[in-house]
Amino acid sequence: MWLTSLELDLINTPEFQRLRSIGQLAPVDLVFPGATHNRFAHSIGATHVIGMILRQPALQAYFTDGRDELVALVRLAALLHDIGHLPFSHVGEMAWNAAHRHDVFSYMDDDAITVFDVAANAPSTPALHERLSVLLIQHSRIADIINASLGEIDGLSASEVVARIINGRHPDLVVRNLLSSDLDCDRLDYLLRDSLTAGLVYGNIDLSYLIGNLIVAKDARGEPLLAIERKHGLLAGEHFLLARYYHYAQFITHKTVASAEVDLVAALLELIRIGALPGTDALTAGDEAERISLLLTLTDARILAKLADATQRFSDYPQLFEAARRFRERKLLKAAARDERLEQIPRAGSAQAHPWDIRLRRRDDKVAVAQKCDVDPRLFCYRHTALPLTGIPGDVPPADVVDDPTPIHDGWRKAAKVAREDDQPDLLINASFILKHLSGQQWATRRVFFRENLDAYQPRRISPGFRRLRDYFEGELRDPAS
Repeated sequence: MWLTSLELDLINTPEFQRLRSIGQLAPVDLVFPGATHNRFAHSIGATHVIGMILRQPALQAYFTDGRDELVALVRLAALLHDIGHLPFSHVGEMAWNAAHRHDVFSYMDDDAITVFDVAANAPSTPALHERLSVLLIQHSRIADIINASLGEIDGLSASEVVARIINGRHPDLVVRNLLSSDLDCDRLDYLLRDSLTAGLVYGNIDLSYLIGNLIVAKDARGEPLLAIERKHGLLAGEHFLLARYYHYAQFITHKTVASAEVDLVAALLELIRIGALPGTDALTAGDEAERISLLLTLTDARILAKLADATQRFSDYPQLFEAARRFRERKLLKAAARDERLEQIPRAGSAQAHPWDIRLRRRDDKVAVAQKCDVDPRLFCYRHTALPLTGIPGDVPPADVVDDPTPIHDGWRKAAKVAREDDQPDLLINASFILKHLSGQQWATRRVFFRENLDAYQPRRISPGFRRLRDYFEGELRDPAS
């Protein structure tokens, strides 16, 4: 059996079964109807991938000499790495992150800013689900099951070791690479799973061949790390990183998906504001048992039920009513203007800026644009996202980061690497001309979303205000000084 009895016991807990009701990609299914898979399937898939990796000769050799317990813990970390996800996964996380900011609900007293503006700027970091995953692993019945089976390891409870693997605090770099790097089991599973369910080909990598060419190399300090065997696996690794780039550019950051995310985050923020959902503090501070009990009630189904109620009973909350109705009826915000491009990752001290970032950086800038276009400033919002291809540019040599405690050091550790036998590893992006060029680039998306009248909503018809905004921002791209 490829799942152990301990893993099956964990899967059968209420904490893990909740993942059946946490969508992996919501609201991507509003555009790609087949992409309805959940965190439950992904977590088991990540465990299968880690099992494939750990069966490779190089990894088996690395985990010899009485380290069988560490292998079991790595598998548990893969199984439980997403157990703390909030409803709608990363989109829900954005909402709870935004709700934690000071004065986040000040839009209620502003005649130019709405909840949609806040939602469009909701942060994707910090990774709140990792903190909640550790909470469940260390303080719920999951901890009891793990510790009863494995006891203590090197003076720590087994559940504590699993938590340290997930949050990147485990001292073994190979172990950390397996769970959090450009070659981790999480990315290898979701790239294939997302593409399969959505009916796309961008993520169809050669998983077996890529895994078959994984080795353990040593960095300049002699510390073991995960790498790809350069002679045979280089192109497979290159294909993997390129597939991730296309996957995000053509799928995850699709303009209609982005619009649906803004609507959903706006609805979640309003539900938190009026007390229909718990705030971030209730999930991250206080008694562990109370926080766990609260988290277990948070599922996609519960949120969808509240959105249905919002369109029927919450007439006193017009912004909640609108956001909920737009999402449920798929009358989403329309992209009045959009710019999607590969652009240079900005360096420290760089003075270059996109004209839209300048025009919409502050509230007063937005009001000025609204006056020029003769549009109510509450009718549009601006969203800007940027996704680097890799965690570190290819022009940073390992010698510069071996003893450096800054994020560059951590980025180099996580980046995919290639190595020949008995040779120091190099960044994969340095071994590929294509990746070398792309490593200094980021996929940037900028969208100006417009709130067409809900009752007069027609997908292919645009209002005069929409047209004026479109013409204005398209003119900004042609002539930024205008």
